[in-house]
Amino acid sequence: MNSAFVLIECKDAFVQSVISDLAKFGPEKVYQITGSQYDIILKIHENSKEDLKGKVAQIMQLPHIVNTLTLIVLP
Repeated sequence: MNSAFVLIECKDAFVQSVISDLAKFGPEKVYQITGSQYDIILKIHENSKEDLKGKVAQIMQLPHIVNTLTLIVLP
């Protein structure tokens, strides 16, 4: 199983909208955070690295996302 944490920076006032959009990706955990450049931390799993990269690419295309940082967890 391949895992990653995706840190997401959203446009102001769109955090809840982005969190709702993220639900369709079946994340393990979604954390809303404050006091940081990033607004959301998302934990995701996929069977292969390619599937993981594909899911991250889809997440990056969501509206109202300004920036992301992906941290891949080594097995």
